[in-house]
Amino acid sequence: MRKFLIDFINGMKFIFDTIIPKGKEQKLIYFSALFFYVIFSFLMYKKYGLMEWETNVVNYDGFMWIDHFSNLEYFAPYRAGIRHPLFTSIFLPVTLISFLLKIISGKLVLHVIFFYLLYSLITPLSFVLVYKYCSSLLKLSKIRALLITVLFSLFAHNLILSFTPETFPLSMLGLLLMIYITTDNIFNHKKIPLASNIIMFCFISGVTSSNSIKCAIIQLFQNIKPFRRKIETILKSGLTYSGLFILSIVAAYIIQIVLYGKWMMGNNTGYFIKSIHEATIEGVNLFQEFFFEPLLFHHNYNFFLIESVKPLIYYNSFPEITALIFYCLVIFSLLMTFKERIILLLLAMFSVDIFIHIVIGFGIRDTYVYCQHWFFICPLAIAFMYKKIRNAKIKTGIDILLIFFIIAFAWNNLPLLFRFLAPISLN
Repeated sequence: MRKFLIDFINGMKFIFDTIIPKGKEQKLIYFSALFFYVIFSFLMYKKYGLMEWETNVVNYDGFMWIDHFSNLEYFAPYRAGIRHPLFTSIFLPVTLISFLLKIISGKLVLHVIFFYLLYSLITPLSFVLVYKYCSSLLKLSKIRALLITVLFSLFAHNLILSFTPETFPLSMLGLLLMIYITTDNIFNHKKIPLASNIIMFCFISGVTSSNSIKCAIIQLFQNIKPFRRKIETILKSGLTYSGLFILSIVAAYIIQIVLYGKWMMGNNTGYFIKSIHEATIEGVNLFQEFFFEPLLFHHNYNFFLIESVKPLIYYNSFPEITALIFYCLVIFSLLMTFKERIILLLLAMFSVDIFIHIVIGFGIRDTYVYCQHWFFICPLAIAFMYKKIRNAKIKTGIDILLIFFIIAFAWNNLPLLFRFLAPISLN
């Protein structure tokens, strides 16, 4: 037991040592992003307060999660369902704080702004990891690392999820962290503690169960020798996660039987099977929603009423042209760096999303909601291209192109976001 606790503490220490911003540049990025996200959070709280839990923001279940994690009846493990099997357990300390704030604050609903601020604290950590990845691991200049990071922070659904309580920002942060420590392991032969691998596997998979496949792929790419030890790492991680998963179901069942005399935790996973394919048949532009919307908000929806304005459209061709040019740059980056081990890892991870959401068609019709499971590949691919290119003039040309993207993304996304958050409706 003592060894287990020591290993767990050391594993957590390794994780936090990697994720906590260090140095003035990383701290500047973190607190600059935090400043804006706190403003977004306050505007959201001020304008909308506590909405009904059925209300969705761009079809994210933010208000549902606020409701779930502010009521004692949702303390039971597995309450978030088979798609997020350990999410309730992971959020238990947060739930306790939220519940107390809900009782104390009354009509002020301080538990709502607590969740907005919590996600405002979490989201910038992903951007710090991208900057750290570019500057520390790939040895790019600080200016280029900053350009890539700022561009990534302006992706449309990074902005909307900067203050929206959801599972996706946690998935993105966890996956980026796993990619970072794996790259450090491959490039610099830095040893990854077994406990850290298991903890991250359980956290990322517990937040979203399909991430377990990605975690196994990441561990398969790690520089762990002999190969038998690598397989042991994957098996120990998978078995630990599976054990916790089963334990959460059993505990939830016992709690429900004791409190209510019956099993009350239905699951709507079946609803999502083939949902994407059905939407495609009905005329939804799958390509635009999967690839364009995560980068550049469409123009024709109210953020609360997205289901009523299908299909999503842009009022002009500028966002479409910008997105196409951006993806051309990303594809060029991937082609240039295809032989890099980490690029192969990123493509293998992306293939999981393509298989689940496009080939099988599993998921809600608004496929952009899954973007934080994969679109961090874009800034990392561009960073690897910078590392590969030796010609200074070409690098300068890419610098200019990134500045154009930063301006274009900000020009399209920020006015729409502020229109949604403005104290007085601009509609």
